[in-house]
Amino acid sequence: MTHIDNVPLIIKYGILSYNKILQLGLNHRDISDTIVQNRRAVRKFPNKKTIHDYVPLYFSTQTPMQYVVTHQAATRGRDQVLQEDDLIFIDIEPSKIFGLDGVIFLDGNAASSKTKFYTKPDDFDKLDWHVLKGSGDYHSTGGKCYSSEWKRIRSSEVLIPDCISPELFACIVLRSKDSATTLYNSVKKVIPWPGIPMKYGRREIRTYYFDHDR
Repeated sequence: MTHIDNVPLIIKYGILSYNKILQLGLNHRDISDTIVQNRRAVRKFPNKKTIHDYVPLYFSTQTPMQYVVTHQAATRGRDQVLQEDDLIFIDIEPSKIFGLDGVIFLDGNAASSKTKFYTKPDDFDKLDWHVLKGSGDYHSTGGKCYSSEWKRIRSSEVLIPDCISPELFACIVLRSKDSATTLYNSVKKVIPWPGIPMKYGRREIRTYYFDHDR
């Protein structure tokens, strides 16, 4: 999940870790929460790396962060709430991701002290798949989406060292045709479009990513 303005850089360099972006001095549109990022910057793994040395991916959409940036951004010190047309999702091929070296996955938000991390696929059963695979709206969760534990679990992550190459992208998902056209034209100004499939449509995004009607 990222801002549409970041996609040209992502197509050119891949999805980079927070620290790699700083090292390269790239100017990107940061949609993260500063307070949360400060916590992530100091949490270290046994290999001495911090969360910011990894590219974070979610297992789920309709995450707490997604809600915050599209609904509550003004209350979190941001200038404005992001428009849903400006938020895009990059689907990554799981079988390729988990074939990479040094991948870590977590049973909750990496910034939480309650969250545990794992490195072996045999530990996938440690994740709460009922929360991760369910819908994230109020009605389907019976209001549990407001609880801190549900939010922590729904934010479970996969962490990939340094960079994810565009070759691992399955598709880019946007909300509208206008967004897709804008994205295509902005990328072409930087490099030729690499042939990554794009999906868009209000109905698909509503049912799979956003929940406009509840």
